[in-house]
This record gives sequence, structure tokens and C-alpha cells, in this order.
Amino acid sequence: AERAGKMADKLEKRGLFVDKLAEDMKNKYMAAKWLREISALTSGFGDAWHEYYISSILSGTGTHVVNISGNLANALHNELTRVVEATINSLGSGDPDSAQGIGELKAVWKHALSPKNIMRATGRALKSFRTGMPETEAEILGVDPSSPGGAGMKYEARKWVAIGGLKGQIVRAAGPSTLLMMDEFFKSLIGGMNATAHAYREAKKQGKTGAAAEKVVNELVDDLSSDSWMYGLYKAREGTFQKELPEAVKLAQRLRDFTLPWTTIAPLRFQIPFVKTLYNLVASAVAKSPLGIIRAIPGFPDTAQGKEDVTTRTHIMAEFIVGSALSIFIASMMRRGEDDEEPWLDITGSIPWKKHRIGELQFASDTRPKTSIKIGDTWHDYSRIEPIGPLMAMIVDAVTE
Repeated sequence: AERAGKMADKLEKRGLFVDKLAEDMKNKYMAAKWLREISALTSGFGDAWHEYYISSILSGTGTHVVNISGNLANALHNELTRVVEATINSLGSGDPDSAQGIGELKAVWKHALSPKNIMRATGRALKSFRTGMPETEAEILGVDPSSPGGAGMKYEARKWVAIGGLKGQIVRAAGPSTLLMMDEFFKSLIGGMNATAHAYREAKKQGKTGAAAEKVVNELVDDLSSDSWMYGLYKAREGTFQKELPEAVKLAQRLRDFTLPWTTIAPLRFQIPFVKTLYNLVASAVAKSPLGIIRAIPGFPDTAQGKEDVTTRTHIMAEFIVGSALSIFIASMMRRGEDDEEPWLDITGSIPWKKHRIGELQFASDTRPKTSIKIGDTWHDYSRIEPIGPLMAMIVDAVTE
């Protein structure tokens, strides 16, 4: 009772009163404030120290440019794959049950460019910045899905919020809050497009065409509790590198979060701040490379989580075609021109040189940076355009070896 009384006193100093709790819970922003402040008051020194550390990492302009470019590049790659898959199915060579053809492409892109979809994505993004919660998931699932390192967030911490009040909001503003806002914008757009794709397939299964099919699609997309939105949410997590981790990786994550006895300090959290994002980036790069074709082998373990994986073999084949085309393009552009001196595409991989003689390694490291492409007289690092960057590095390494 004494501890609860002290907690109530601290909450009152932050403008939260127990006797107004029921009323505050009816307001999304007040409810979020209650959750933030309680989380902060139950955090320790180690949690606050870690939040300062993570916020400093994520607050750089470069971090947000990389995050936005990575999400955008991944979305564009997925749409290109959608076109290839639609072409395969339209030719009658793919999965007859997917119904993913030219008609679906029109429905998806019509939804993607609609003012309603863009405004919804913008609204969810702004709400997420204010509440600190993944609003796309909250609206679709009807619950608060926020949890340390859990679904819906790239931010990994033992405590959701460790620094309360205005000070905490300022600390997180340029880092985790902005990162979450941009991720929610992309998740809402990607989720809506894939919910539309799923709804279109459902309409086709029901034998609907024309206006009747469009009615079914609109009904399913407007219903946030529909299976179409569950599929859309799954693809949104995939598109922003937030898919649920396999149990083995979760175990590694828990070991990383081990705290020193009688403290809230977890030393490995400072050395390995991100596990989920790193795993999903690597998994995505491999899946989009020609190596991803191995997933089409019957009985091969799903790379996604359980029954949520609705990826067909046609989709895997489409990713293989896109990845192979990119590989062939880069390999051909790296060939030397007719003068046998300059390549058509000057690009380096993870190791941009070969060690032929003493001193060459150091000279090359000073003049040809790794994972970079030369445009004009300037080298530009492409490694952080994820997952396309790592995929390009894999291709360049394979060609130059």
C-alpha cells in the first residue's frame, strides 16, 4: 500500500490522477501517457541509460534517411516482384489459386494512390509519434501491441519507456519516435496494398467480377478485422523488417538482455542494440537473391512464421527472376568496355580489392571504399539501402571473386 501511494504521488506530479483513471482511459493519448509514465516509474538506472544510448544512435539524420530509403527500396522491389508474379500467373504458368494477375495489380495500385489510403497512413504515423505506439497494429488488432522488442516496433529495450515526462519525450523525439512514425507510414501503405491484394483474391474465389468484385474488395478493406487486413499486417511487418523472430533468435535476444545481478544494466544491449532488424534484413536479402529459390523445395522450412506465411511458389519464383535479373545486370555492367580499361559500372562489394602484392590492400582501401558505387568522381556508399544494398554486395563479391 505504501509503495502504491508513492507511485500515485509521483503520477500526480506528472499530471495523472488515480481518480481520473477511468475517464483518461477513454482518451487514446491520455491512455498512452499513463502507460508511458508507469513504464518510466518502474524502470531503473540501466533502462534510462540504455534509452539515452539508443536515442543518440537513432537521432542522426543519416539514420532516418537510411530507414526511409530502405523501406522505400524494399517496397519498390516487392512491387516489381508483384508484377512478375502477375505476369507468370496471367500466362497460366503459376499458381492457379492465387488469382494474382493484371486485374489485381490495377486494384492494388488504385488503392495505393487513393487519397484515403495516403491520409490514413499519414494519420497513423502522426498518432504514433504522439503516443509512442505502433498505431497501424493497434487499429487492426484492436489492442495495444507495444512490448519491448515486440511486434510492431524496431526499437528493442527491456522497458518500453524508461524516461518519463517532457524530458523523455524530448529525448525520444528525434530518434525512436521519428523512426516509429516513418515505419508506421510505410506499414499502413504496404498493409493497405496487400490487404487489397488479398481481398481481390477472395473476390475472385467467390466468382465475382466487375462491380461485384470491387464491392467485395471495398468491404474487406474497410473492415480492419478482416482476414485481408491480417494478411496485410503480416506483409507490412515483412516490408518494414519487423517480422516475428524464430525461437532460436528470440533465445539469443533474451541472452542479450541478461542484466547484471541486482541492477537493470544489460551490458550486451549496448554492444548488440538491434537483433530483430538485423535478422530480418539478412533474411530479406537472402530471400531476394537467387539463393532464395531454395525455399521452393517441397518440405523446406518456411522462412516466415507458421501459418501466416502465404507465400506461394510462384512468388518465390518471381523473386528469383528479379534477383537473377539484377545479378545479370550488375555482372554485365561490371564488364570492361572496348578500351579494356574502365568498367561500365564502377562498383565495389564487401571486399573491394584483391590482395596481389604487399601494399595493394592498404592502397585500395584508401582509394576504393567497400560497398560503394562511383558516380562521376565521387564514391557513394550503398550498403545502408537495405535489403537491396547487401544483395548488391553479394552479387559484386560473387562476380569479382
